[in-house]
Amino acid sequence: MKRAIIFILGLIIVFVVINIVHYAIRPRPFRWYPSYLTYDRQPYGCSVLYDQLESFYPDKDIRRVQNEDLSQYHAFLWMKKDSLENGKSDFIFDSSRFKNFNFIGINSIFSLDSLSTESLLMHLRLGNQAMIASTVLDDSLEAVLGIKTRFIDEDSVGEDIMSSKYTMELTKRNGFITYKPYTDLGVITAYPQNAEVVLRNSSGDVLGVKIPIGKGSLTYISVPILFTNYYLLKQDHWITESLLTDLPIENTYITNYYVGDPSYSPSRSILDFIHSQPSLSWAFYTAIVTLLVYGLTQIKRIERPVPLLKPPVNTTVKFLESLSSFYYIKQGNKALLIHKMNYFMEQAREIYHVNTSLPDESFYHQLAQKAKVKRSLVKLIIEKYREYISQEVVTMEQFLRFHKLIQLFKKKS
Repeated sequence: MKRAIIFILGLIIVFVVINIVHYAIRPRPFRWYPSYLTYDRQPYGCSVLYDQLESFYPDKDIRRVQNEDLSQYHAFLWMKKDSLENGKSDFIFDSSRFKNFNFIGINSIFSLDSLSTESLLMHLRLGNQAMIASTVLDDSLEAVLGIKTRFIDEDSVGEDIMSSKYTMELTKRNGFITYKPYTDLGVITAYPQNAEVVLRNSSGDVLGVKIPIGKGSLTYISVPILFTNYYLLKQDHWITESLLTDLPIENTYITNYYVGDPSYSPSRSILDFIHSQPSLSWAFYTAIVTLLVYGLTQIKRIERPVPLLKPPVNTTVKFLESLSSFYYIKQGNKALLIHKMNYFMEQAREIYHVNTSLPDESFYHQLAQKAKVKRSLVKLIIEKYREYISQEVVTMEQFLRFHKLIQLFKKKS
């Protein structure tokens, strides 16, 4: 009987391994839909662009945009806003505290929230450069940059006209290049007077402009498809290279702030993503083999000591009520105050995802914005806690006042 079980288990393992190997080596179909994702190796992904950025900006940090890259300006913008609201115009500004980097954004429709837009504009005013490639911009970003875009698709203009619109040239370098036309195209219909046209097609449509912003500039390209794997490997990539070399040799961060079709994903399963990363694929199959070997060696029953059971912990409501009554009778208001504050901070971390390690102006603003309460209420809670906790004894009146502030926060949020 035991040999039969081992034989059946071996057949199952062989079957699973054969299926995994077959799935891993079979050719995966191409998906002809633009994702513009930097890890997507499909024709219209941007993995080739991301891999080649190091050759354009040697010895510089190349990576995807992280939250702190633009949020480094948030505290300054909030303090500046508070100063202006209070009638103060002599706000001290130290530009040396901010790091310099090129910003590259690629997507079908590129969008930023209002705070990130202000941060990016401030980043450019300090002398940095940015390039955004998208078929169209969202309305708020168009308004800020003074740009208007129009969407053209092949069904509305016809295949011949669309082909002519994909014959392009850089304005500073004569010579048209004809690309394989995609099914749609974005054209720039209006732009600021001080902007410089950098790319146009044979139909006279403006496809790229460079807009001065403070000491820096932003280059907007309405043909993001030029930056994809297919157009870099199978088409003439001279225009794309020229646009990238116009950015200074500086740390360069790239992003795909999503605004495309939410139904599309370059990896439809976990195995798709695992196979897209060679190192991850090796680690996955090594783990599978290790587990199989372990399973085979552990078929024989091994005697194990009986584990000691820990005594049950009393976590009933009655116990909690008894504990609360004990604190109340003993007048342990300070201990209750600490417990209540710890619970408040835990809610800020778990529910609103706010960093509570240093409750400062940034903490007040983020928690108030996410909980939809006034910033003054959050600030008052922290200030009252610091005031009471510094005392030797916390009175019942002070504890009840703090309790009411917490309850007011819960009610308003």
